[in-house]
Amino acid sequence: MTSTFFGLEISRRALESQQVAIDVTGQNISNANTPGYSRQIGDLTATTPYTVAAMGKNMSIGSGVTLDTITRARSAFLDQQYRTQNSTDQYWTEKQSTLSNVEGVLNEPSTSGLNADMSAFWTSWSDLSNDPGNMGARSVVSESASTLTQGFNNLDQQITTTQQNLDSSIRVQIGQINSYA
Repeated sequence: MTSTFFGLEISRRALESQQVAIDVTGQNISNANTPGYSRQIGDLTATTPYTVAAMGKNMSIGSGVTLDTITRARSAFLDQQYRTQNSTDQYWTEKQSTLSNVEGVLNEPSTSGLNADMSAFWTSWSDLSNDPGNMGARSVVSESASTLTQGFNNLDQQITTTQQNLDSSIRVQIGQINSYA
């Protein structure tokens, strides 16, 4: 059996629900120019009706409305597309940055890079093959081999440093992800 204040209770629920819906609308208006803000929607749903036996029949009497949830007006498909494309963009941006660093380490094409050292090395061997007994040509081969070896060692150190920097960056990002989780 319903109380004599049943109609007032329905009105109270309706006013409370509509007040929250107005608050949600106010929130939407105040954030209209906020970048990245998506509109919110107050979802009103009917409450469970009361069943009353009257004149030999079961009759349902509505019991009003309540605010069920507040949801964001967003497209799940577009959100997924944005996340996928943003992830792909970040991947290629980071890859381009890393390859630019490696390109700077290799310093090619130039007159002082690995290609120049290798050319000098093979030229000294060619000169030595023309006159195998020439002590000057032998010392030039030795010096060019030493220069080439130093060049390889320098490249190895710089690439190792680049790799360590990337590993460190990844550890920092994993730490940030874990702190968010």
